[in-house]
Amino acid sequence: MTDSSVTDGSEAAPAGGRNLSRLYELAPQMRLYHRLNVTQVWEPFVMRMTVPNVDSERVNTDAFGWRYTIGPDERVMTSQSVARDEPLDLFFGGSFGFGVGATSDAMALPSRVSQLTGR
Repeated sequence: MTDSSVTDGSEAAPAGGRNLSRLYELAPQMRLYHRLNVTQVWEPFVMRMTVPNVDSERVNTDAFGWRYTIGPDERVMTSQSVARDEPLDLFFGGSFGFGVGATSDAMALPSRVSQLTGR
């Protein structure tokens, strides 16, 4: 899924009738986050997940819908890119853990922690 396929340019609120023009003017990345929220997929025992294989300037997800982590030295880490014997820290949660509002994968909480800890 590319940035253009998850961004339709709509100013309508994903839930409700609010006009989001001002929000999108101040934080343009929120347009993509709102669109991703609408296009989530249902996973048994997990509930909702972000769609897999999002490829955009601000948000990227792997084949499982997990967001990319940008670690030390700008290393891109995904569920498929780490070695089996490599230590791995996992973040679980909702929008905060996913990094809703972050301007890029590198600015999401898991990436920031990875950059600070060197792991």
